[in-house]
Amino acid sequence: IASIRRYQASRGRSPDLYWFNPDVELAANDINWKAPQRLEKLAADLEFAFALAAPSSDDLILLRNQPSDRHREALAHHNLTFPEVSPISELNHIRKNRKIRAEQPWGIPNPTLLSKNLGLELRGLLDDSISARICRNSEEIQAFIEESTHPNWLAKPLLSSAGRGLLKFTSDLIPSIKEDHLIEPWLNKEQEFSLLYQSNPSDQGGLRFLGICHQEVSHTGQWISSTSVPKPANGLPTEYSRLVANEVLPAAKKEVKNALSKLLESHNYHGPVCIDSFLHRTSEGLEWHQVSEVNARWSMGRLAHNLRLKLCPNRSLTLTTIPKDVPL
Repeated sequence: IASIRRYQASRGRSPDLYWFNPDVELAANDINWKAPQRLEKLAADLEFAFALAAPSSDDLILLRNQPSDRHREALAHHNLTFPEVSPISELNHIRKNRKIRAEQPWGIPNPTLLSKNLGLELRGLLDDSISARICRNSEEIQAFIEESTHPNWLAKPLLSSAGRGLLKFTSDLIPSIKEDHLIEPWLNKEQEFSLLYQSNPSDQGGLRFLGICHQEVSHTGQWISSTSVPKPANGLPTEYSRLVANEVLPAAKKEVKNALSKLLESHNYHGPVCIDSFLHRTSEGLEWHQVSEVNARWSMGRLAHNLRLKLCPNRSLTLTTIPKDVPL
């Protein structure tokens, strides 16, 4: 009985095959990419959250480190069970010898899908008023920002995640870059969140809006936490709550969803999607910047959403990391 509580295995359909590859943006930019040890250690620390949140009990998850029976049993007391588990080193063997319905990694190393340009495409479909452009050198940056009155700017590498390579600069001190970057104004963010979607084939329901997940991010763009809530406008300051309820949610379910569906269809993409979005302060008051980035992959916000549905569907849940030497 204890074993049944700790272990889940496919009892029906062929399993989907999951594994955690958080370095997918880096791999997409280099066909010879091999993750350094520090990234592999980070992935090993975080992959259990993916294993517990993403697959169903019918699926198969590949892990770097196998969870102990003691760990499984402790998690089972909180209604968290692993599906069938195999070592990630067996990926090629499983591909050859197991009947797999679909492969579902954290992300697919496709440069087009993972590029910051995907968000720029969506902005174009939504007639976004905030200017942004892809530039490949300081001269192109200079020519672009001369058209604007914004004093502060951001340069983002097209293939990066978690704030890596982010450059903040002013219009009188332009950085030297050696590859394509997305250039956009640095805005006064006050509330960051993700719009969560699941893109399925049309005969399986098409694109579905799942909800909103609030994000806490450092001043350098590093992820700190994701909070999934059943009612996104609740618990926010009144000004934020009104804007989320009256503008963000209706658009996320209609205009943004329709534009995103068209975009993903043009790229033939099915899977998890999140749009990084935020509220920012202007001289005219609080405004919503619809599309900061589009992530056509899993995200920490999506993991928080899935875990909340499993653990506490009627309450909020915050997903964050805690250093190993900090007592719980």
